[in-house]
Amino acid sequence: MQKGKPGAFSPGRPTEFLKNYKSSLAFLEYLEGYCPSRAAVAKLQEEAVCIEFLKQWNTGVYFSLRFQEIAGSLDSALMNATLVPPQKSSNQEYSQSLVLKQSISLMD
Repeated sequence: MQKGKPGAFSPGRPTEFLKNYKSSLAFLEYLEGYCPSRAAVAKLQEEAVCIEFLKQWNTGVYFSLRFQEIAGSLDSALMNATLVPPQKSSNQEYSQSLVLKQSISLMD
């Protein structure tokens, strides 16, 4: 896989990484389908080649990059957010004195 698709294990391109990772897991699951028993599946999963293959997927870095992406978007949204006094309807009372403008639609 490294020769045919050299960047497959690189989490620097998260969308491609996820696609490749899911495909590799599906392939391993397909191979496990040929095992006649659960014990054989366990033995396959304990093989050094299988363990080394799975170690090449640096999922920790992938999740860190995705977290930064999500947190960055949230931070930007909060930085651009405006606080406004809530509009009280006849059957609702808000305990907060200020709410995010983006949240008002959720409370209505």
